Amino acid sequence: MEVTDISMPGQGPLAPGVPLLPMEDVFSMPFKEAKNKLIEEFHTQYITRMLARYGGNVSRAAKELGLKRQYLHRLMRETNVDSKTFKQ
Repeated sequence: MEVTDISMPGQGPLAPGVPLLPMEDVFSMPFKEAKNKLIEEFHTQYITRMLARYGGNVSRAAKELGLKRQYLHRLMRETNVDSKTFKQ
Protein backbone atom coordinates (compact mmCIF):
# COMPACT_ATOMS: atom_id res chain seq x y z
CA MET A 1 0.00 0.00 0.00
CA GLU A 2 1.32 3.42 -0.91
CA VAL A 3 0.61 6.78 0.70
CA THR A 4 -1.21 7.78 -2.47
CA ASP A 5 -3.69 4.95 -1.87
CA ILE A 6 -5.05 6.59 1.25
CA SER A 7 -6.75 9.91 1.58
CA MET A 8 -8.48 11.72 4.39
CA PRO A 9 -12.12 12.67 3.95
CA GLY A 10 -12.29 15.75 1.75
CA GLN A 11 -8.56 15.67 1.10
CA GLY A 12 -6.14 14.30 -1.44
CA PRO A 13 -3.49 11.68 -0.62
CA LEU A 14 -1.64 11.81 2.69
CA ALA A 15 1.91 13.05 3.00
CA PRO A 16 3.99 11.91 0.03
CA GLY A 17 7.27 10.22 0.83
CA VAL A 18 6.13 8.98 4.24
CA PRO A 19 5.85 5.19 4.10
CA LEU A 20 2.79 3.46 5.47
CA LEU A 21 3.11 0.42 7.66
CA PRO A 22 2.25 -2.63 5.52
CA MET A 23 -0.89 -4.31 6.83
CA GLU A 24 0.75 -7.74 6.76
CA ASP A 25 3.25 -6.38 9.29
CA VAL A 26 0.43 -5.08 11.47
CA PHE A 27 -1.28 -8.46 11.58
CA SER A 28 1.94 -10.21 12.56
CA MET A 29 2.24 -8.10 15.75
CA PRO A 30 0.56 -8.53 19.10
CA PHE A 31 -2.63 -6.42 19.29
CA LYS A 32 -1.29 -3.72 21.62
CA GLU A 33 1.90 -3.25 19.60
CA ALA A 34 -0.03 -3.09 16.31
CA LYS A 35 -2.49 -0.57 17.77
CA ASN A 36 0.32 1.65 19.06
CA LYS A 37 2.14 1.51 15.71
CA LEU A 38 -1.00 2.44 13.79
CA ILE A 39 -1.77 5.31 16.17
CA GLU A 40 1.80 6.59 15.85
CA GLU A 41 1.58 6.36 12.06
CA PHE A 42 -1.76 8.19 12.06
CA HIS A 43 -0.29 10.96 14.23
CA THR A 44 2.70 11.32 11.91
CA GLN A 45 0.57 11.41 8.76
CA TYR A 46 -2.06 13.74 10.20
CA ILE A 47 0.40 16.21 11.73
CA THR A 48 2.50 16.23 8.55
CA ARG A 49 -0.55 16.95 6.43
CA MET A 50 -1.88 19.70 8.69
CA LEU A 51 1.46 21.46 9.07
CA ALA A 52 1.86 21.38 5.30
CA ARG A 53 -1.61 22.90 4.94
CA TYR A 54 -0.80 25.75 7.34
CA GLY A 55 2.75 26.40 6.12
CA GLY A 56 4.38 25.10 9.30
CA ASN A 57 2.41 27.50 11.53
CA VAL A 58 1.94 25.34 14.65
CA SER A 59 -0.35 27.80 16.44
CA ARG A 60 -2.71 28.07 13.48
CA ALA A 61 -2.70 24.32 12.85
CA ALA A 62 -3.45 23.63 16.51
CA LYS A 63 -6.30 26.15 16.53
CA GLU A 64 -7.84 24.74 13.36
CA LEU A 65 -7.52 21.18 14.69
CA GLY A 66 -9.04 22.05 18.05
CA LEU A 67 -5.86 21.10 19.90
CA LYS A 68 -3.78 22.99 22.43
CA ARG A 69 -0.55 24.20 20.86
CA GLN A 70 1.46 22.48 23.61
CA TYR A 71 -0.20 19.14 22.82
CA LEU A 72 0.55 19.52 19.12
CA HIS A 73 4.18 20.29 19.98
CA ARG A 74 4.29 17.14 22.11
CA LEU A 75 2.89 15.04 19.26
CA MET A 76 5.43 16.60 16.91
CA ARG A 77 8.29 15.65 19.25
CA GLU A 78 6.95 12.11 19.65
CA THR A 79 6.69 11.63 15.88
CA ASN A 80 9.83 13.57 14.91
CA VAL A 81 7.88 16.03 12.76
CA ASP A 82 9.60 19.40 12.41
CA SER A 83 7.42 22.39 11.53
CA LYS A 84 10.41 24.11 9.86
CA THR A 85 10.10 21.56 7.07
CA PHE A 86 6.81 23.23 6.06
CA LYS A 87 7.75 26.91 6.41
CA GLN A 88 7.15 28.82 3.22
